[in-house]
Amino acid sequence: MYVIPIASLMIWMVAGAAVRELLRAPSFFTDYGACPYEYCVYGKWVTLQKTPVFQAPSLKSRQIALLPKTMPIQALTGHVITYGKIFTVTKAHQPYQPNDQLVVYTYYGEGSYLVWFKGKMYTESLMVSPYTDDATKRCLGKDPHCWGQFSSPPSLDWWVKIQWGNGRTGWVPGHNGYRYKNQDGGRF
Repeated sequence: MYVIPIASLMIWMVAGAAVRELLRAPSFFTDYGACPYEYCVYGKWVTLQKTPVFQAPSLKSRQIALLPKTMPIQALTGHVITYGKIFTVTKAHQPYQPNDQLVVYTYYGEGSYLVWFKGKMYTESLMVSPYTDDATKRCLGKDPHCWGQFSSPPSLDWWVKIQWGNGRTGWVPGHNGYRYKNQDGGRF
């Protein structure tokens, strides 16, 4: 008869619970109304390049227009589809302990993300921007603000519902290149 040592059994049970928890997290999340950058706002925008407009928020949808560069548009709303990425805690940061794993979704700016941890979804400041450097290596240094690291860079699909011209509406990819002025005077 094969006997499993108690310590090995305990490790297997704890690891199994962690894996089961991660499997409960959604593989992707659609965040309706989200705008995924610091100071990102919907409102008056201008196209920075020729921009295809789609009937629905999908590249597989029918293209209904091609807007010229410098076309004024009204960004009405949008949604961000993010694919869950693992963020592993490397040093204690309340309420987390080293080796805890969060599943990370929408980036809201200033290091804040929508996360899943222990069956709950909420906003958390991870102190890492996915747009400024390699998010997987950002916290390997001695930065005292860093308390974890991504397994791979976060990925997303961002779609913006716009209105242009004589009131026509459609959807454009959010990363296509636009300029707008936010409340602080900054430009995107």
